[in-house]
Amino acid sequence: VYYLSQAMQKQERLAAAENMIKNYVQKYPGNKEILIEMVNIYIDTDRKEQAVEALNEAIALDPNNVALVFTAGTIYENMEDFENAEKQYLKALEMDPKDVNSLSAIGGLYFNKGADVNNAANKLEFGDPNYDKMVAESKDYFKKSVPYLEQATEAKPEELTYWIALRDAYGKAGDVEKF
Repeated sequence: VYYLSQAMQKQERLAAAENMIKNYVQKYPGNKEILIEMVNIYIDTDRKEQAVEALNEAIALDPNNVALVFTAGTIYENMEDFENAEKQYLKALEMDPKDVNSLSAIGGLYFNKGADVNNAANKLEFGDPNYDKMVAESKDYFKKSVPYLEQATEAKPEELTYWIALRDAYGKAGDVEKF
């Protein structure tokens, strides 16, 4: 199914490939690999909701597969669904506490949430009473990102982007000494 799907896509027959895969999903409902190919088509065509739906079916078939759970987190994050992304990344880390992809992803998720809240605070009118509350909330997210980014840099010290993210998280969290 995978090779046939890839061949059809290279021939620019995406709709035919998708229909073929859907037929095989119905014919073999317990086949995780066919579902994953369906997920890939949905991702490639930017249909995130359908991708996560098919991915959740694959996770139900293989609930201990860290890569599937991590991918679900990534899709949710791309959908700007913070709560589900966080849930999936934390679930992936429960399954494999040393998974560097999950460590950096959850650290990045918290860092980005802190940046979003901080940016929203900066757009408030001068003197808005919510400003201080939002800045404090953003700092909490930055602080929350630090342990995950620290673990990611320890696990993969050659990865410069982890060090940069960690440095920035220290700075945004107000830890001048570690920054």
